[in-house]
Amino acid sequence: MNIVGLGNAGCNIAGRFKDLGPYRVTTIDSERREGNHIEIPVQLRPEGYEENPPQISLPEGETMLIVAGAGYISGMSLTILQQIQNHKLDVMFIVSDNEILSEKRKMQERVTFNVFQEYARSGLLRNVYLISNSSVEKVLDNVPIVGYYDRINDAIVSAFHMVKVFEHEKPIMGQLEVPHDTARIVSYGIYNIEENEEMLFFSLDNVRDSCYILGITENNLNTDGTLRRTIVDNLRAKALDYSSNVSFGIYPIDYEANYTYVKMYSSDIQIYTTEGETNNGD
Repeated sequence: MNIVGLGNAGCNIAGRFKDLGPYRVTTIDSERREGNHIEIPVQLRPEGYEENPPQISLPEGETMLIVAGAGYISGMSLTILQQIQNHKLDVMFIVSDNEILSEKRKMQERVTFNVFQEYARSGLLRNVYLISNSSVEKVLDNVPIVGYYDRINDAIVSAFHMVKVFEHEKPIMGQLEVPHDTARIVSYGIYNIEENEEMLFFSLDNVRDSCYILGITENNLNTDGTLRRTIVDNLRAKALDYSSNVSFGIYPIDYEANYTYVKMYSSDIQIYTTEGETNNGD
């Protein structure tokens, strides 16, 4: 899978994929970086980046662009995607803590936030993954200032990678359903079996499909006689709560703790607010 990081945030997240396996990482930024990197001149406005895109060539196949919408360099996103439009394209869009952004950067983020979703709805993108830094911080709880973005980025990449790994394996119980073709606006996060609570990295409105990816330790699989009933009862309740399609897969893992995730899909354009989250009708 090709991973393309655009701008400072996109490059920092993309760089964390380098040591995880079958990822070919390319970074594009105005700062010099190691590895397969394209350095570009600094521009003082988004249009400057849009008018001066680099030439990019990638092996065909799955490709994901990672970009934070508030950076002016995000103005280059669409011209980069046009160069690789023959690939199976996804975008991971990082929503900033935009209550402290300037109005110009808020406008830039709002435009790209909406455009990527429209691209996904039209089928030009397979999926757009929406990620909010503030939501990830809430999931992690009490993230110190020193190493703040390292912790946030590690959580984003770790969850995405683990979900990807499980999706390519056969579950020992359950089956992850293919989402509706129009449900291309996606977020993912952590699922707590005991509390029956999910903590998404971006709160989606009008969820249409929910997939629970449950990596369970061999010890729990062999000794917990109530686990299957708990999972089935919990997710049946979820299906009623969300009025959506719910599926799950259980995967054995050789770790000391369970790794359990959720991936949710919506067909609806999410509404950009000053907090960088959907307004949930409030």
